[in-house]
Amino acid sequence: MAEKSIVYGGPQFKEEIVELLTQTFENSKYHHQEILTQKFFRIGLVLLMNNPFGNYVVQRLIDCSSESTRKKIYKEIIASGSLYEIKQDHHGKHVFAFLEKQIEE
Repeated sequence: MAEKSIVYGGPQFKEEIVELLTQTFENSKYHHQEILTQKFFRIGLVLLMNNPFGNYVVQRLIDCSSESTRKKIYKEIIASGSLYEIKQDHHGKHVFAFLEKQIEE
């Protein structure tokens, strides 16, 4: 369902999804959950990238987004400080490689 929303949503909708997924959880009601109380606050995009099911949604978002949106996603991942964590995860590594490939084309 989420993938179809991304595919059929307009450019503004995709931008809003990226904006939502790149926010930190500092002010979130989930701030105190164990998964989020690490040294830094991971962005929602990183959590989805490392998720066995969520990574498909992120790949679809990357595939259906404009070049500027892809570059924004890339910059947000780098700025989050989570690149090492992403590259250590099987799903995250695959999504990040897909993103780099899409940016190069």
